[in-house]
Amino acid sequence: MNLLKISQKKIGPFLEMNDGKFLSRATETHALEGRPHDIHVIVEFRDYHRAVELMASNEWNDIQEERRRYSNVSEGTFVLIREGDVLKD
Repeated sequence: MNLLKISQKKIGPFLEMNDGKFLSRATETHALEGRPHDIHVIVEFRDYHRAVELMASNEWNDIQEERRRYSNVSEGTFVLIREGDVLKD
């Protein structure tokens, strides 16, 4: 199994089942600064704190162990970003 198959069969359904909405899953990108990555995924959650809790769950950690077998975690990034605008808040 490769990263895209794991995403399709496990990651996607898990996130959607937990109120995650995929805004983008793209392999074709144009990096203007920094290093380009193989895939970019943006998932929106209604509640930031719920997303943080979800990322700490045993089920998510099991999925991540499998995902990491096909990812270069030292080169990639995986972040949760809270909604807001620091220039307006």
